[in-house]
Amino acid sequence: MNKLFKKLLLTVLIAGSFFTQNIFGMQEENSNIRQTINKDNLVLVVNDFSLLEKATETYVEAFAPVKKSPEHVLIEEWNNKCRCIINNKHLIPVLWIAIKNVLTNKIIAFSLSYNFKNKISGDFLAIHPLYQGLGLARRLIFYPFEKLDSIKNIEFSTWTYNINAQQVYAKLGFDIKSTTNTGIFYNFSKEKWLSLQKK
Repeated sequence: MNKLFKKLLLTVLIAGSFFTQNIFGMQEENSNIRQTINKDNLVLVVNDFSLLEKATETYVEAFAPVKKSPEHVLIEEWNNKCRCIINNKHLIPVLWIAIKNVLTNKIIAFSLSYNFKNKISGDFLAIHPLYQGLGLARRLIFYPFEKLDSIKNIEFSTWTYNINAQQVYAKLGFDIKSTTNTGIFYNFSKEKWLSLQKK
């Protein structure tokens, strides 16, 4: 098993609850990361829905270059998504994982997905541009495999024009499940993940 994942605290994820944990060891994962960022100041937070609003800046900064949309449009998009989650989190199995900089109190990366018994279906994955290239996408995406025994597959999708996202999923080893005119759908099985941890 990957030694970086072993450093994460073993916890049971309870619907509606949240916890934080320090993410140590990132300097081991990437030796040429930006020296100005202290990875010890980053914590992973699960299902603390009060932090949704704090992710607005990262949502805008991450998706503005891709969507080519004005800032106010992206802010409204994220606000609508936040309202939907807060109003319906008791009805849908939301898995909201955020990485927070404890010094600035800002959410600098997050994934928003849904836990459908044995499958995680990703909705959003966003990394603030200043924090890209640090291995945060890997940490967010594969968290369910490490913590939730029932999860057998993780699925994410992206637009056909989002080349950066496609490169991330390819680098992480995702398989292409299907494609349409507008999107690409990716899948990663737990069986594959476990086999990679043994290498």
